[in-house]
Amino acid sequence: MIEGVIREGLKLGTKNHYLDGIPALYKAADLFAHFNLEDALYNTPSQRVAIGLLLRDKNVHNVHSGSHWSSSLLFVLVTQLVSLSDDAATQLVNGFNHFIQRVQELGLDKAVDAPPLVNGREVLAVMNAKPGPWTRTVLDRVVEWQLEHPDGSKNECIKWLAEERDAGRLAVGDHQGAGMGSKRGKNNAEEGSPKKAKR
Repeated sequence: MIEGVIREGLKLGTKNHYLDGIPALYKAADLFAHFNLEDALYNTPSQRVAIGLLLRDKNVHNVHSGSHWSSSLLFVLVTQLVSLSDDAATQLVNGFNHFIQRVQELGLDKAVDAPPLVNGREVLAVMNAKPGPWTRTVLDRVVEWQLEHPDGSKNECIKWLAEERDAGRLAVGDHQGAGMGSKRGKNNAEEGSPKKAKR
């Protein structure tokens, strides 16, 4: 019944293919299953980063499938309201209103679609590495940084990225902070390998 209403009432999914839009709504509902802005989930590592990452989750907000964070929140709210008493429902609505107000206060309604300050090609240059699955992880860290530093510049982000690389806090292939196939990685490999005896 609910799925039928969603099919008729919302334009979700790639090219309005509902089957790839509806599941995201239910996954978004799971993310907000025990919604409370005071929970550590919404405040770690900081409230702006935690809420920003939640809104940017592909199940909550995805321009390709037509999902918008506000419509996802509305769906979550409706699904939770159906089983609540009047007092509990009022409390829940007030909680969601406070959450949306906080999103706007933090400017996250404008930051939700912002691309990473540093693109993939620039990440490869900073890390002195070849492309790989690790690139996505580093770009996610870049997004976290820019959420934590809303006024930060691209150059500042690149500087931070280089510092994280040098400190070994970024995983690149099989190395921490060392480029795949980089000179340093090659030297380390040679040092640890047995040398052939001369005949």
